[in-house]
Amino acid sequence: MAIRKSVVVWTVGAVLAALAGCSDADSAVDRSSYTKGYEALGYIETVQDSREEIEHRCDDLYGELAPMYRSQKKKVVRADWVQGCADGAQNKDSRF
Repeated sequence: MAIRKSVVVWTVGAVLAALAGCSDADSAVDRSSYTKGYEALGYIETVQDSREEIEHRCDDLYGELAPMYRSQKKKVVRADWVQGCADGAQNKDSRF
């Protein structure tokens, strides 16, 4: 359990470090939404399925978690959230 938590913390830290070096002009992806999706890694296990299957599972997960995002000031972009979630499930650091 401790090893998994440290891996998740390290992975999320790597994503945040990668995001810090990017400006909004560099990407059409909403970084905040992508990061929130990537951080959903605690809700979905890492998998070896096809990207399409993973994105479908992440989209379903977003549907379940969406109510918790409604109270936030900044709108969460579903497509970017799903991409972040899928990257997290495939153990990718980031696409930024």
